[in-house]
Amino acid sequence: MTGRRPFNHFTIQPINNSSITAAKFLHAKVLALLKKVI
Repeated sequence: MTGRRPFNHFTIQPINNSSITAAKFLHAKVLALLKKVI
């Protein structure tokens, strides 16, 4: 998973706090979906 596209996190760099907040929100959303599946 990480070996396939390791540049994904580096190409999309947060420019301001809003981008960082959005990234954290998406990450939490993905974790919530994973918990629903499991």
